[in-house]
Amino acid sequence: MTLNPNLKEIGDGTPLWKYFEELPSELDGDLVGFWGVVADGRRGYLLKDADLREFLVLAIGELLLHGARVIVPSDSLKVRWEETDRYGSTPDEIAFHIVKEWYDIGEPDPEAWNSLAFAKQQWIDSYENQMRA
Repeated sequence: MTLNPNLKEIGDGTPLWKYFEELPSELDGDLVGFWGVVADGRRGYLLKDADLREFLVLAIGELLLHGARVIVPSDSLKVRWEETDRYGSTPDEIAFHIVKEWYDIGEPDPEAWNSLAFAKQQWIDSYENQMRA
């Protein structure tokens, strides 16, 4: 890791190492949006370019190592989000391909609720993810 693990977040001063340690706990009962992770790196830690990409790879890796699946908005009338395997099968491969795709389109701020996210299978199967009339 070339990022300084003691780099502090602008708002509450959370060191980078603690961010990576605590991020997976957000998966308990909820999804974690890629848009939020990008914002955390870009605005919370003021990272850019290669440092921001490294931050994203590490954050995505932590989520995946703690049981997250990659999900995307669904076209289905049954669920809001559905799992995708288009980024690969291993945490390293998935993180690399997600960040590369984001890099290839110019590293934009992903649109909230309309880009990819991460969730555990329990959330994917939950009532929260079901379409309701």
